[in-house]
Amino acid sequence: HSIVSPGSPPYDPEFRSLPYDLEKAKALMREAGYGPDKRVTMHMPNPASGSGTIAPMPIAMAIQSNLSKIFIDLKVETLEWYGFISLLSRGLQPDAQILPMPWGMSTGYFTRQVLHSKKQPFSNYGWYSNPEVDRLLDEATSTPDLAKSKALFAQVNQIVVNEDVAVIPALIDLSPTAYQPYVKNFVLPHENWFVLHQVDIAK
Repeated sequence: HSIVSPGSPPYDPEFRSLPYDLEKAKALMREAGYGPDKRVTMHMPNPASGSGTIAPMPIAMAIQSNLSKIFIDLKVETLEWYGFISLLSRGLQPDAQILPMPWGMSTGYFTRQVLHSKKQPFSNYGWYSNPEVDRLLDEATSTPDLAKSKALFAQVNQIVVNEDVAVIPALIDLSPTAYQPYVKNFVLPHENWFVLHQVDIAK
């Protein structure tokens, strides 16, 4: 539900994004002038693999299937990881309307990287811009008061996910990990990578 990853201080397990409501979505599309006889075509560049992406093709097909139910035909363009990264470096182009991107950071500060307008297009690939969100992110990432920071990130979550609907959180993956008993000091962080500098091998 949240744009803030579990395990990070500002994460709120009680936060809920907009509920799935197919009939309401159809009604909103019809209100906008679309329907079975007047469909919308959208384009989504999609990585084949890389950098923590989890089953990108099945996920893309699921998104495509769901959008088809509300009169949107999604064209999925599959790119190798470095081609996808090259596209991201320029920001989402006018011919693309949806961008899938995994992230799993153990700090809320990463939220500023992907949503603040000053980060376009370096890490704010979708060109999202909301002055109020910029202000909240600046304050949330500069205050030393963790409780205040969490409350500010909660406001960002509400605006971005439930009001602007600029980001749709799709899933949270688990990281099952197996290692031998002689591997010591291994910690599985709440991130998309491992921390190995303290790992020891005791035999």
